[in-house]
Amino acid sequence: MSILVDTNVILDVLLERAPFADNLSRIMALIERKQMTGYCVLPR
Repeated sequence: MSILVDTNVILDVLLERAPFADNLSRIMALIERKQMTGYCVLPR
């Protein structure tokens, strides 16, 4: 499975923004364990 991760999503995890951080941390963990492929959108 693949997922597109926006820059704001990464910031939500890093800054532990509620209520998003918990669920997003789980998604990031799946990407780190290579159980999911993550693509990131970066601003130009």
